[in-house]
Amino acid sequence: MRQRVTDIRIHYSTLDWVKSEIDRYHDAIDEVEISMLELEDLLHEQESEAIIRLLDEVESVKITMGRKKAALQDASVVIGDYVAQMSALVALTNSQEMMRVDHNHVNRRIRNMRGVVNRTLTEHHHNVLFTPTSSVPWRIDSDERERIRQLMQRNFTRLDNFRTGTLRVALQRALDLIQQIADIRTSKLIPFQDLDREFRDRAHEYYRTHIDSRTRRRNWWIQLGGVAEAFLRAFAIAFVIAFTIALLPKIAIAGVIVALAIGVAIMVNVPEERVPDWLSGVRDVADGVANLARDTMRYGPQVLVDAVVDGVVDQVQTNEGIASLSGSVIGGFAGTWAGTKVKAQIQAARAARGVGDPAAGDINFMEANDQFRANASRRLDVDVNGSIDIIAHGTPDGIQMTINGKTTLVDHRTASRVIANNPAFNGQSIRLLSCSTGAKKGGFAQNLSNRLNVEVIAPNDLLWAYPNGRMVIAPRSVINPGLPDLSNIGRFVRFRPGG
Repeated sequence: MRQRVTDIRIHYSTLDWVKSEIDRYHDAIDEVEISMLELEDLLHEQESEAIIRLLDEVESVKITMGRKKAALQDASVVIGDYVAQMSALVALTNSQEMMRVDHNHVNRRIRNMRGVVNRTLTEHHHNVLFTPTSSVPWRIDSDERERIRQLMQRNFTRLDNFRTGTLRVALQRALDLIQQIADIRTSKLIPFQDLDREFRDRAHEYYRTHIDSRTRRRNWWIQLGGVAEAFLRAFAIAFVIAFTIALLPKIAIAGVIVALAIGVAIMVNVPEERVPDWLSGVRDVADGVANLARDTMRYGPQVLVDAVVDGVVDQVQTNEGIASLSGSVIGGFAGTWAGTKVKAQIQAARAARGVGDPAAGDINFMEANDQFRANASRRLDVDVNGSIDIIAHGTPDGIQMTINGKTTLVDHRTASRVIANNPAFNGQSIRLLSCSTGAKKGGFAQNLSNRLNVEVIAPNDLLWAYPNGRMVIAPRSVINPGLPDLSNIGRFVRFRPGG
């Protein structure tokens, strides 16, 4: 049988309870058997055809009960042997403890420890291997140079003696201790896991041979219900969390993280005896988070990676765990997608009311749902002084145009042809509502003016359009690049043909 499980979680006290319940059931059948024998003796004193048929039924029930007793005895033996051998192999001081074994994880930790010790020895070796006189300045007199050389030689000798003496002995002792840990893994943890697999096979064999097919099918449906429940619960929780995060602004998310960090710091400093029972679970979570954060800061991000890997491994031990993990991943993606869609709709609704932050015209393509286009369309000075407004994302050398659903950056030649063929253009002056199109003297705006032989007005920096239609020309703010720098306001520049 292929074993998926490589990590073990055992409650010995739970197994003891299961075995005691099986033994109680076994004893109850013994009592029923005694009663059946008494009933059989009583029926033998009677003589009738009905009594004979009843005796046959009693005999059939006794056979069935005998099989039940044998099955229960087998189950009790399997669990009893398991607990006895596991306890003998790895004894726990408290049967309520949960024993956790992953010898592959332990092996990785052993390799990491060896690596740290070897790197320490190597780095220190490289640091002291230098020529003491090589760095003595030559621009000082010979006596002073000799004094410095001798001082450096003494320091070098002391450092090298420390490396070859105290440090090497300490590091070798550390390697010996690490080897002892490796020996414990070989002699205890690997047999522990192998023994668990052996008894797992025995439990599967017991289930297959002693449980009838009808009961197994019923149990299968019950397990399927548990898997579905685990998936839906994890999906719902992950969906709500991801949906909420997608809706919240970044500063709100940062505030929630800070609040949670403060909550964890407060909870771990509350004396355990003062924590009410209904908050004990929260206290355990806070302790776990605090310990993980402390270990990560002390030993590096590998601790966090190991914790994530261990958590995933723990989840995939059972079908319910796999379903829960899958539900969390799918729910997270679904919640993020849904939250992003809803957030876009909320922003569009806020923009329709003139509420929100300004949008820069050179951020997105100028499509129907573009925020700059939506904001600019609410401007009050439409086609001011008889000019026709051209709304497009722009650069100093071109503008973006969406034609037949395709968006592309075009130069003044293509733009002039498209504008000239538009019925709304009849030779009037043009105002470009396009970022930075007037930033260069010989750039897009001047060339367009020359090409169409009309006056062109264009912004000399980014053009920002607020949801209420107000427009501002300004560079991006250094503090918040998503907003204009209102301390450095730009302007519209006029370009005339031949200019």
